[in-house]
Amino acid sequence: MIARPAEGTCNRRERVCNVKYIISQRALNLIELECRRNPDTETGGILVGFRDDNQAAITHATGPGLQWEKSSYHFVKDTEYLQSVLNLLFEYFGANYLGVWHKHPRSMPFPSNGDISSAMEEVTDASMGLEELITPICVVNSGQVDVLPFIIKDREYQAIEWSSTAHEDMPKSDSLREQWYNTEVGSKRLIEELERFDSAGIEVELLKGNDETYRLNALLAPDSAQRLVIVCPAEYPTLPPEVALYDKTTDEYEPVRTKSLDNWNIFAHLLDLHQEYQSAIRDSKNSSETIGQTSIRRPLPQRNWVRHGHQAAKLLYSLSKGCVWIAKWPSEWTNKVSIRANQLEKWFEHKDKWT
Repeated sequence: MIARPAEGTCNRRERVCNVKYIISQRALNLIELECRRNPDTETGGILVGFRDDNQAAITHATGPGLQWEKSSYHFVKDTEYLQSVLNLLFEYFGANYLGVWHKHPRSMPFPSNGDISSAMEEVTDASMGLEELITPICVVNSGQVDVLPFIIKDREYQAIEWSSTAHEDMPKSDSLREQWYNTEVGSKRLIEELERFDSAGIEVELLKGNDETYRLNALLAPDSAQRLVIVCPAEYPTLPPEVALYDKTTDEYEPVRTKSLDNWNIFAHLLDLHQEYQSAIRDSKNSSETIGQTSIRRPLPQRNWVRHGHQAAKLLYSLSKGCVWIAKWPSEWTNKVSIRANQLEKWFEHKDKWT
């Protein structure tokens, strides 16, 4: 794992006892869920957050990635994929790499010699900027997941204590409230998501909530009262969106689960969810219950959704339209910019959609 250097790391072993370790309850829940999904094999992921001399705050945890090796006593994470996730979380929040968690058999509720060797390769790598690696070990007892926190440094492991807290109450909570679409990479992702729906001929409405999250209402069929409602979290796409089927006539919705959501990864797209749901409807048209939905209907939560034009996307559109005439640009790049500008124009030509 190649991480950007973290600031203010603890560099004296005797100071470890003075470091306060905190983990987001949401990150802890993700770890426990991943362990339950792999009851008979090892699994794991990385820990991401903020660190200074006095405190290590784990704000995010991941699963193992897309291509990872596992057995009852063996786990190798998908380094390339997890590096991509880390890059996004750094771009969004400035969060950095803090450690690795993984599951062990009940007979070994502590780091192995192999864990120590792997950890020390990272700790002794000057480019990593680490003085220690947080290395929780998870064991499952009768369906109960125990997450046991350790650190590894100086070629040995040491048990530590940590506290869990609500994600919104974590240190640097202001940074964690930033939204994915406010970054350069997130803005490009948003434009790509909208373009994919547009290219597929699917009408979508982009709304913004009072919590700053974005919601997409995607039509399922022309003149239909039903919409597929997709809410993107602040960390999108490192975390999956929430999806529900909304009926405009009753103002009620049903949460939707799909294989894509259960196996979400950063290379998936919102259009994939829409197409998967449409396919499930076609496959189950003779069934009395729609695949992927719960049987509970409930009113759509009031979140003060408003129509909102994404300013970064508008700016890119304006710059693209104004710059295509520059003759010195290679013709291939000029064509790409012109095509992008024309596609974006469709999203901003009707003013009433954004005000």
